[in-house]
Amino acid sequence: RLTVAAIVILVLFSTGSTFQALRIARERTRANQETETTRQTLAFVDSLFERTDPMGKEGAVTSIKELLDHGRRKLEDLQDQPLLQARLKLRMASLYENRGFTHEAGSLAEEALQGLERSQGKNHPDTASALSALGNSKHNQGYNPEAEALHRRALAIREKALGPDHPDVAAGLNNIADSLANQGKVADAEALHRRALAIREKALGPDHPDVAASLNNIA
Repeated sequence: RLTVAAIVILVLFSTGSTFQALRIARERTRANQETETTRQTLAFVDSLFERTDPMGKEGAVTSIKELLDHGRRKLEDLQDQPLLQARLKLRMASLYENRGFTHEAGSLAEEALQGLERSQGKNHPDTASALSALGNSKHNQGYNPEAEALHRRALAIREKALGPDHPDVAAGLNNIADSLANQGKVADAEALHRRALAIREKALGPDHPDVAASLNNIA
């Protein structure tokens, strides 16, 4: 006959094994989902270039702006995949921004933010990324108080979700500092840049390029 202690040990062991099995299953599911998301993303990118023709033939995309606009229209085909759609909108917002199309970038970033809040929740790191993208667009358009507010919301999410010493937190601090500097709040901006530097030195090491960037921000 099993003693009470033996029964307890067996129950604990079986419970632990069950939890471990569930954890492994969740990790496998997450990995499969990420793989599928990657596959769908690559398929979407491939679809953008179906109309691209360097010779400029009829119906071809002949400029980066046209390619981006074509991709933006294609995103509407993903209504049944809201998370993938929102993530791609966020990525395309960055592409627009990097090429100087700030109004289009801001519009897409707002759409991505709304989609990610619905799909991931208001306190998810993906949502913080959308807030940062929208903040960058506002910053580049000269709306610095609005940019600061968006970056502060993103920072609060990242500090809670990732911890105060994560490199993404340092990036958020730099974003706020840039908005403050453009408002003439130079001392406040420098203080945040120094916080970002300390985080990066601790997390990435003194020789990392991001540490050099932070030193340049303070210089």
